[in-house]
Amino acid sequence: MNQIRSTAVPVVPSQGSVAIVLKRVARSFVPSLADFCFIHLAEQDVLRCVAAAHATREGQRVVNELARIHRIVRSDPVSTVAQVVRFGRPQLRRDIALDPDPPLPRRVAQAHRQ
Repeated sequence: MNQIRSTAVPVVPSQGSVAIVLKRVARSFVPSLADFCFIHLAEQDVLRCVAAAHATREGQRVVNELARIHRIVRSDPVSTVAQVVRFGRPQLRRDIALDPDPPLPRRVAQAHRQ
């Protein structure tokens, strides 16, 4: 946790919008701590992505698209984000399985593996 705190502190400016600050925080974790990072805010039952960063240019395009169109509800039984919010415990995902139906998650998993 100290590594995360020391990484985040320099990117928080004294002035600036929350959206800009959260985008800088997400970017500060990539690629030193993760291949990609999403930051979600809970708005009642919806968990809205407010910042996304990826280690590659192609991956950045994919996570931006995913952040724009993918909606997560707090009660989603398979969403890692929803589980973190519901149980209040962090989770580390080491693998992302390919989903044969929706094309966007497949592209995210493929971009993550590149």
